[in-house]
Amino acid sequence: GAAQSFPRSGAAQSPVFPQLRFAQLTEKEGLSCNQVQDIIQDEEGLIWIATANGLNRFDGYGCTRIFANREDPASLPSNEIIRATAGRQHDIWLQTAAGICRYDLATHTFDNFQSGPSTPSVFRDYEGCGIWFDPQGTTYVSSPEGLYHFTDNRHYLTMEEGLKPFVRHDRTFATYKGIVSDHECGLWAYQENMIFRLDPRNMKVIRSFTLPPSVTIVSMLFDHRNRCWISTWHSGILVFDG
Repeated sequence: GAAQSFPRSGAAQSPVFPQLRFAQLTEKEGLSCNQVQDIIQDEEGLIWIATANGLNRFDGYGCTRIFANREDPASLPSNEIIRATAGRQHDIWLQTAAGICRYDLATHTFDNFQSGPSTPSVFRDYEGCGIWFDPQGTTYVSSPEGLYHFTDNRHYLTMEEGLKPFVRHDRTFATYKGIVSDHECGLWAYQENMIFRLDPRNMKVIRSFTLPPSVTIVSMLFDHRNRCWISTWHSGILVFDG
């Protein structure tokens, strides 16, 4: 199918909402920082709150705060956490100012992936990467430097994406920005105004789709009808019908 945008609606109508009641969780109630960057829920239903100064676990009653400790290599690498992703192996993955790390919910320890000057920058700094899990729970990280496949919770390999480099706005792109699964066992990736259908066996491109030059993709999501919803930078929402 083709990508399409939504037609303009007629006269604007204000939706009727029931009166909403809010409870507020701030530093006064025990949150480590009022600047909240991301919120996720783990497999046990606990809420994890990533902030500009520490990680918080909220159990419905109060916050347990977790901070970086330079003297402990198994601690949070940086208190500045930008993004959080719930994993499939009783863990959560964090993108911090000091790179990506994994938090083990059972042992309450962090796996950091820095191994010296040769460490890819995604594991040393914040790169705005995509984190995707296959049906077996294996972790993949897509970054400006390449695609990384975790062979276990501590080790990773670099994968050859087979993406033909393309130039846009005087920059060359040769990696995926993000990876997403549909509901029919299909695998997709995106970068700038390009969408790629991938071979799940090797993560390489099977087919490419080019959106209009004005479009820059921010994220993609497949709904229960297997329609792909595409958020864009300055171009609204697009829908890709299979």
